[in-house]
Amino acid sequence: MSTTQRVDPVAALARVRGYVAGRTATGGQTAIKLSSNELAFGPLPSVERALTAAIGDVNRYPLPRAEDLQASLAAVLDVAVDEVAVGAGSSGLLWQLIAAFVEPGDRIVLHTPNFEAYPIAAGLASAPTIDVPLVDCTSDVDRLIDAVDDHTKLVVLTNPHNPTGTAVGAREIGHLVDAVADRALVLLDEAYIEFAGGPGADHWWRRHPNVVVLRTFSKAYGLAALRVGYALADPAVVSALGLTAPPFTVSRLASAAAEASLAASAELAERVESVCSERDRVTNRLRALGVGVPESAANFVFLPAADIPDTFVDDLERAGVLVRPIGSLGVRVTVGTVPENDRFLQECATILGDGAR
Repeated sequence: MSTTQRVDPVAALARVRGYVAGRTATGGQTAIKLSSNELAFGPLPSVERALTAAIGDVNRYPLPRAEDLQASLAAVLDVAVDEVAVGAGSSGLLWQLIAAFVEPGDRIVLHTPNFEAYPIAAGLASAPTIDVPLVDCTSDVDRLIDAVDDHTKLVVLTNPHNPTGTAVGAREIGHLVDAVADRALVLLDEAYIEFAGGPGADHWWRRHPNVVVLRTFSKAYGLAALRVGYALADPAVVSALGLTAPPFTVSRLASAAAEASLAASAELAERVESVCSERDRVTNRLRALGVGVPESAANFVFLPAADIPDTFVDDLERAGVLVRPIGSLGVRVTVGTVPENDRFLQECATILGDGAR
């Protein structure tokens, strides 16, 4: 009689906590979902047309590295084609970057709290994270620099920051890059950069080839379900990202939608302006209710735990509004449509007491 020996997964998996997505209504309930940083609008008309046209080719494989979108991005961003890598959202490119450069025991320095994908990717690589606290809900580049040692392989600056929405300027970024990029990789995660006034002209990786910029079509472009993003980096880094990418990782539908989005810059700018206007309105009203909301440069706002009751998230959920708790630190709320934001603010006034200050 033979016995079958169980094959266990890699040891690192036991230390990894799975990704927890934003709350979604269940059991047939309807609710306003402000718990994931999605755009509240559907695709632009030109993007819908591009998707419809691309459906006819879904029986064919896309280009292996989305070379068509890569070329379009290079032209729009005024960079060389070999300075652009396309992947399955910025999070997919994060996995590729860590697979290419981070070995067991290497350290990753980043602010905490942060995007949940970072500790997961680090854990799978058996790379400990060095968690650096924010200062007044904002990135402090000097603290990141001070945390770098001889074992550091990667330093992450998320700008605008997730989950607080705060941002630092080019001077702070340049200070970090100059201090660190000759010693370790510097990852500039710019998933929300369009809401902060758009990408700057600084090609950081040309001065320091260890700098990698990540951006996505999931946020301002509203293509979250299609999973497409890009990296800007030195050609050697782009080449390494290509070697760690699964074949055909970006679908033809995603590439077509992203290319159409790049061509619709005026319409995109209008949508971004609308979101930013609503973000400011929501911020001002929450501050009038006594909540110390930090200045956001993203498509969400952050409510510090000290200014809201412990039952805030559950109270909102019972009222049909879903938001995202960030541990014991506070709550992140995505900017929705005007009616959705009105409903959220109405419920906040009920929970917090409408004693405007």
